[in-house]
Amino acid sequence: MMENQNNQTSQSHASTLFVLSEQYSPVEGKHEAILEIAKESAKSIEGVNGLVMTQVLRPKTQAGPVCSVSTWESETAFKTFMKSDAVKDLYASDMMSNVKAWTSNIDVQMFTLENGWHQ
Repeated sequence: MMENQNNQTSQSHASTLFVLSEQYSPVEGKHEAILEIAKESAKSIEGVNGLVMTQVLRPKTQAGPVCSVSTWESETAFKTFMKSDAVKDLYASDMMSNVKAWTSNIDVQMFTLENGWHQ
C-alpha cells in the first residue's frame, strides 16, 4: 500500500515538472571558461519563481560538453521566466557573446519529467 501511495505522489508531482538541458561544446582551451559561465548563469537564476533546482555538470573528459540542467515547476513557469527582463539582459550580455564565441555547438533539449526520485 505504501509503495502505491509513493508511486501516486511521484506521478502527480512529476506530471507537471519541466526540465531544460543545455549542452555546451567548448572550443579547445575554453572548457573552464564555459564551466564558469554555466555556474554563474545557474547562480543568477537562484530564487526565480517556479525554479525547482539547477545543476551544472562537468564532463569527465575534455571532449565532453558542459551541461546545465534546470528543473521547473511547470513549462508555464519556465516560459514566464524566459519573457523576463533578466533573460533579455542575459542575452544582451558579454557572457552570452562569450558563450557563442567559445563553443562549437549548443544543444538545448526540453523534457517533461516522467519519473524521478531523490533522498
